[in-house]
Amino acid sequence: MKHHLVGPIEEAKSVSVPFLEKGADLPLTTRGCTFVKGEKKWNSYIMISYPPGSKRQELSPRTHESRFLVTFPDGFEVLEVMDRNGICKGLSLDLPTGEA
Repeated sequence: MKHHLVGPIEEAKSVSVPFLEKGADLPLTTRGCTFVKGEKKWNSYIMISYPPGSKRQELSPRTHESRFLVTFPDGFEVLEVMDRNGICKGLSLDLPTGEA
């Protein structure tokens, strides 16, 4: 999928998400991601560590939420959606048909 990317390309190391969609853990795990579940006073979260060599770049046009495309070394893409405070609201996986 083609995207209009802006800004610098950064190394993508990890992201903390409030939840992970059902079935999203398998394609992430098979690509080298690791998961740590945690709890805060007011909610729980999942820390996802990306595989080494993953890159991150912001998508354009900019909206009320920042969107970053994370590309794994094998070309797999994950979309991070961040609120204005820099907190990830969720991930969107671009899964090939039948992979979930």
